[in-house]
Amino acid sequence: MTLETLKSAVPPGVMVAPHGSRTAENRRMLAAFRWNLRVLSYIALVVGAFLVYNTISVSVVRRRAEIGIVRALGATRGAVLAAFLGEAAALGLTGAMAGLLVGRVMAQSAVGLVAATVGSLYVSSTPAPIQLTLEIAIPGVLLGVLVSMISALAPAWEASRSDTRGGDVAGTPGP
Repeated sequence: MTLETLKSAVPPGVMVAPHGSRTAENRRMLAAFRWNLRVLSYIALVVGAFLVYNTISVSVVRRRAEIGIVRALGATRGAVLAAFLGEAAALGLTGAMAGLLVGRVMAQSAVGLVAATVGSLYVSSTPAPIQLTLEIAIPGVLLGVLVSMISALAPAWEASRSDTRGGDVAGTPGP
């Protein structure tokens, strides 16, 4: 049977199309889905950077006396800066590793849900398995650590500039 014969044989309102004709539509839908996920991942990265910034800022304020003591004992400004950036790197590494694990589980769940929706509304298909390779994971972890350290740079710089001339705990200069 030809396509024209089939079209004439079906009732009005029924669409007859060759197999795979909606592939372009499915590709556009998946491209939009990937774009949305990418934007959401950038938002998550910004939120994480904000949390690290606030955590290190509070840490600097609460440790003002300890910073003064360490500086008075001979620690350089660079050592204080390195200590807070190291703390930020540890937070970034922990967050990135947890993000990999939680993201993998959430991705598997999301693919299952999207596959069910696509299968019931559009076309029956089987999604490819989620792949988390070292080529994806390592740059992701490094990016998480880098963003964490960049977001902690301002409060760490402030901590390294603390004056050691005998100020009180609040950081006001002494006599």
